[in-house]
Amino acid sequence: MSPEEGTGHEWGSRLWRDAAENWAHLQLDRLGFRPAGAMSDLSDQRWSWVWRIPTNRGDVLLKQTTSARNVEGSVHTFCADAAPEYVDRPLAYDPATARILFTDGGPTMGEASQSPEGPSPEAVASMVTDYAHLQHATIGRQRQAEAAGLPAWDPAGAAHEAEQLAGILHALPRSDPRRITALQKDLLLTKLDALTESGTVLVNSPIPSCVDHGDLWPGNVLAARTPGGHHRFIDFGDAAWTHPFLSLMAPLFECHRRWSLPGPFSDSLNHPSLQMIIDSYLQAWTDYASRQELRDILGHALRLTPLRRSWALATNVKHATSADADDLGPTPWSWLTAATPSCTKEPRPMGDR
Repeated sequence: MSPEEGTGHEWGSRLWRDAAENWAHLQLDRLGFRPAGAMSDLSDQRWSWVWRIPTNRGDVLLKQTTSARNVEGSVHTFCADAAPEYVDRPLAYDPATARILFTDGGPTMGEASQSPEGPSPEAVASMVTDYAHLQHATIGRQRQAEAAGLPAWDPAGAAHEAEQLAGILHALPRSDPRRITALQKDLLLTKLDALTESGTVLVNSPIPSCVDHGDLWPGNVLAARTPGGHHRFIDFGDAAWTHPFLSLMAPLFECHRRWSLPGPFSDSLNHPSLQMIIDSYLQAWTDYASRQELRDILGHALRLTPLRRSWALATNVKHATSADADDLGPTPWSWLTAATPSCTKEPRPMGDR
């Protein structure tokens, strides 16, 4: 792999790790922290690497992202300034090298859960309510969001973006796990009119634009510090300024998968557990529209969300090969297929209908 832009060293190399650690120590010294032990790996992915550093004032976390995600630190800071009860401010960040330093906020919801199925429906419902409050706190702050480098995502351009993404993914080498076949490309292109319809509904909805986290699942949410306390949100690398309801598919899809709910995701939204989560989230928006109107708007948001997620995955696994596919999880196409099979599966012959 070529040197990661901004760091001057190959991703994952010893020199690259040492450079990140040296930067962290400089920031800690500036802030009055003293390292109290060796830096250790906490998480390693192709788009971010996280280390833990013990200090005299508790553990801190060092995160190195790719240059494509170098605004994550400033976006995280924007969200913390808008809603400090829901987002902890970074200790330091450097967009030139795409590094961020945090205090250790404790376990995530996923880590804190005592069940192999992850957090309960009640816990997820509470989390999405807190998340809606975070979103509310960013409404009207578009100028600050732009200054922080938060990208905007316009639902009105969904069809054009899908067409562009289809062409990019199909043109990739066969060894690239992101590549789609000609048939998959054609199937996606048949959905352009539906994407245009949903984009128009979202743009014209009474719900104002604000922050969409882009990857809202229990691994990116810190557990409340006290019973009844607020959840706190981390990892804003896929965030955008857009319609808020685009956020909800990620937790719903994760719950459908972890709880092994029957049927495909697109057919399970009436399941009582998912309904509880949906109702809790939409309750926070009832000042803007009736509950039925909110549900209709959410349906259109769920149609567009896989497109946003696919773009993020296409960027995150940019340097992957087919040998990495098992470790990477869903590729852009497989995520689309799993989340919205009715939009992407090959049509059945007439005799099978």
